[in-house]
Amino acid sequence: MTEMHGDDVLARVADRILAIPARRVGVDGVDGAGKTVFAGALRRALEARGAPVASVSVDDFHHRREIRYRLGKDSPEGFWLDSYDYATLRADVLDPLAPGGSAATARPPTTSRATSSWRAAG
Repeated sequence: MTEMHGDDVLARVADRILAIPARRVGVDGVDGAGKTVFAGALRRALEARGAPVASVSVDDFHHRREIRYRLGKDSPEGFWLDSYDYATLRADVLDPLAPGGSAATARPPTTSRATSSWRAAG
C-alpha cells in the first residue's frame, strides 16, 4: 500500500466530488479534529479545478445565547439540542443547494463572521 500525503488525499477527494453530478459536501468530526482546515483546503482544491464552491460552517448558525444557554451554560443536553439553528441552515443553505432546489435563493449567514466566510458559487 502506498503512503498518501495531504495533497494526495485532497486531490483524490476533490476528483471524486467532481465525479458526482449533484453535490453538497459536509465535513464532520470531533472538536479540534481539523474540520475547518480540511474544508478550506478542499475548497481551494475544488476551485483550482474550476468548480464553483459555496463554503458554509454550521458555526455560522448558532442560536442566540438565550436559546443556547436556556438549560445552563454547562448543560450537555443544552449543548446537544440548543446550540445550532438547524432549521435556518436547512432553509437558507441546504435546501436551496439540494438537487431540485433553487440555488439562487441560497442566503449567506447574517453574522459578520459568517458573511466574511461565505463563498458564493458561481
